[in-house]
Order: sequence, then C-alpha cells, then structure tokens
Amino acid sequence: MGSPTLQFLLRLELSSADSTRKKGRKQQNDTLSQGTLLSKLLGGEGAEDTNSSAFLQSLFYDTVGSHVLETVIQFSNQTTFKGLYDEYFKDRLPSMSRNETASFVAVKAVDRLDEKQLEALIDGLVPLVPNLLGTWANPE
Repeated sequence: MGSPTLQFLLRLELSSADSTRKKGRKQQNDTLSQGTLLSKLLGGEGAEDTNSSAFLQSLFYDTVGSHVLETVIQFSNQTTFKGLYDEYFKDRLPSMSRNETASFVAVKAVDRLDEKQLEALIDGLVPLVPNLLGTWANPE
C-alpha cells in the first residue's frame, strides 16, 4: 500500500536533487548521501552492506517493490544510476530479463545505458534469445 507514496516521495527527492544540480546550486552530488530517503531505502554510501544488498535484490522480483526500484532507476542522477548499475544490474540483467517481474526493472535500466554499455549487454543477451522465445512459445 505504501509503494505509490514511496515512489512519489522518491521521485520528488530525486527530481529536486537533479533540478538543483541543473540550476548550478551547490549541493551534495550523491543522492545516496546520508539523510536522504534513497539512502535509507538502499543503505546509503557503501551499499555493500549485506542487508541493504539483499533488500535491493529482493525488490527486483517483488511485484510491488519492483515499481519502487523502477522509480529510482528512472529519476536518479547519472552518478547514482552508474553506481547502482555497476553494483547490482550489470551482471544480473540477463537473468533479470527472464523473470516476468524483474524484466520491467531491467528495461528501465537498459533505457539509461550509454552506447558502450548497451553493446556489452546485447552481447550477453543474444545467446539467451532462443531460451526466452522457447519459454514464451512453450509455457508449462
């Protein structure tokens, strides 16, 4: 029930931080700095914390939590997104693409990739296409 509200608050926080940065105002560059809603959700700086990591990974596959993660991906600044991508998405996108919930999170992440990152991802996904089509064509 709290997901739409949480998404809205995250969107406000992330949009506000991006707006402040674009206007040239001085602020902390990292939206994962302490005291932000995003840092409380994802564990802040040094998100290698086991509990934070496990929680974030559970959001990939949760039908409600995945929407929160989609909002974070869509509205976070490039620095925050790059950190999350390198830590959590880069190696998991092929497996996420096979899951009916996590695939929506994967699509949001792919939307943010630069050309080089996209080429590397495609190289990893092409071998999976027959598997993805086989699952779709022959559901059990």
